Amino acid sequence: MRGQILTFDAETGGGLISGDDGNRYAFSALDVRGNVPAVGSTVDFVAADGYAREVFGLVQAPVATTTQPAPVDYTGEDLSLWAYFVRAITQGYADGKGRARRKEFWGFTLFANLFVIVPVAALATVAASIDPTLESETSAALFGVGFLIFSLTILAVIIPSVALYSRRLHDVGMSGWLYLLAFVPFGNIFLLVVSFMPSQQQTNQYGPIPTPRPPWAT
Repeated sequence: MRGQILTFDAETGGGLISGDDGNRYAFSALDVRGNVPAVGSTVDFVAADGYAREVFGLVQAPVATTTQPAPVDYTGEDLSLWAYFVRAITQGYADGKGRARRKEFWGFTLFANLFVIVPVAALATVAASIDPTLESETSAALFGVGFLIFSLTILAVIIPSVALYSRRLHDVGMSGWLYLLAFVPFGNIFLLVVSFMPSQQQTNQYGPIPTPRPPWAT
């Protein structure tokens, strides 16, 4: 039978056990097998004429605890490529915190390159049509303007580009400091691979998933 130790007096070596049948049974330390369990412990014993014999202490099994999954949240954002570009050069200009999905990264990359290439290509074409040798003052001036626009545009997008790459690394669960690999041999190959990697489908240490919540997500 099982029961619970109600009392135990170390001086007399006796105590009481409340049995599962609702009765109380006296026991002696001589009837305990092993160390005397503490008051409140569950024991197993043999009931005999109001006494508990062959008392064994029972170890309570630990209560199983269920690990709750980490909460998953989404930003709910799904902007156009142009809107992502505008945000990257305004409110996200030097913000390397948070996460950036692939659409945001490639939206910025697309328009940043267009603003660099198109004006330069247009001015170079006009300059070459005026004087293919670029020796005339007009063609040389146009070429110089094109080079100036190219340089200023590159300078303008350096900071938001670094910030965006940091957020892109965060989106796949990596540290933004890995952008420094751009300055070591073959590091740009790693960064290019990261630019194609999908978002981590979980809320990570850098923030929620930067996409709308899909219909199947709970």
